[in-house]
Amino acid sequence: MPRGRGKSRKQGNRVPEAQSPAKSEPKSGFDRALEAERIIGVATDVEQNIRFLIKWKNTDQAELVLAKIANEKIPQMVIKFYEERLTWV
Repeated sequence: MPRGRGKSRKQGNRVPEAQSPAKSEPKSGFDRALEAERIIGVATDVEQNIRFLIKWKNTDQAELVLAKIANEKIPQMVIKFYEERLTWV
């Protein structure tokens, strides 16, 4: 094969950046089909997104989940969390 044509043999083996496993976000407990046990706390991240610290059933794991996702997946648990902390003046 003559050199200098500019085509690489490995051209088809490249993984696009968007699909690279090293740069993808880890799956949440909901994505792994875990069931939420309770909401432990609430926090905001650097971008001011509200996140709930959720404890998963049958595991010692807890993780921060976006409030938007928690509101969709476990709305009654979110309501209960806020009701327990509500103070009437």
